[in-house]
Amino acid sequence: MACEKFKKYKPQKEQQVLLEQIMIIINDYMIKGFVLTCRQIYYQLVARVILTNNQKNYNKVTKIISNARMAGIIDWNAIVDRNRESYMHYYNLGIDDAINDTLEQYRVNRMLLQDVYIEVMIEKMAIYDIIKTVTNKYSIRLTGDKGFCSNTILYDISKRMIRALQEGKTAYILYVGDHDPSGLTMDKTIKETISLMGANGVEFRRVALTFEQVKEYNLPPNVVKDGDRNSGKYKEEHGSTSWECDALPPEILVELLETEVLKIIDIENYNYMCKVEEEDKEKLRQIIDSIKMTNNYGVA
Repeated sequence: MACEKFKKYKPQKEQQVLLEQIMIIINDYMIKGFVLTCRQIYYQLVARVILTNNQKNYNKVTKIISNARMAGIIDWNAIVDRNRESYMHYYNLGIDDAINDTLEQYRVNRMLLQDVYIEVMIEKMAIYDIIKTVTNKYSIRLTGDKGFCSNTILYDISKRMIRALQEGKTAYILYVGDHDPSGLTMDKTIKETISLMGANGVEFRRVALTFEQVKEYNLPPNVVKDGDRNSGKYKEEHGSTSWECDALPPEILVELLETEVLKIIDIENYNYMCKVEEEDKEKLRQIIDSIKMTNNYGVA
């Protein structure tokens, strides 16, 4: 727990009721292993019919969360902000630390024996940590964007896709993005651009968000922004409402992506590579133990 108090905060009655609901949501998802963004917490409040979906209520939620964290009520580790990154180069505290890291970080490429190549792309960094639980499990590359994807990123992706296709593999891009004018336009942009760059024959699948999912999970709508240059065509096809992928409960998002991955891969080959990894890690443990004994006593 990392609850630290930096100021006093005494919420009014209405704020206290909302804060209690926020705490319930945070705790529910921390138990499941998920750390949410402020916007995901807000969407859970909307989904549970505690709030209606509008900017005023969103601002209210973020203010309560901010005050509660500063007052030591909400754990600082209970909420993630993927839009701002802090970086420090990897280092070790010594040889023993480096040796232990080798064991903890050891992974085989679990896709090594597959005759398919998969990459996952997401429109929003806010869902990066959630999606990463699946991509890490299956040794799949994950690319996170902030809105429209740059040609630099698409060029790098196209080169990897071309390499996979030349190796005789079927190449897939699994995409997660908003159901709004820009989000749906990204489908076409990605497919056309990587094809133009020579990656022809790549299968593109929108895992989320789809209109069917919007209806199935009863997701809260947003008003389409007129300033979006893609809004005209979108309104003709879908009306004046849009939906964000953040609104999907994290466990549903994970399930949707993992289900799609399992449709594509050979599960027997995947399980075999997992077994190889465990056997390798056991060998590493034995090597590490012998190295530590040599360090401690001067003899093997």
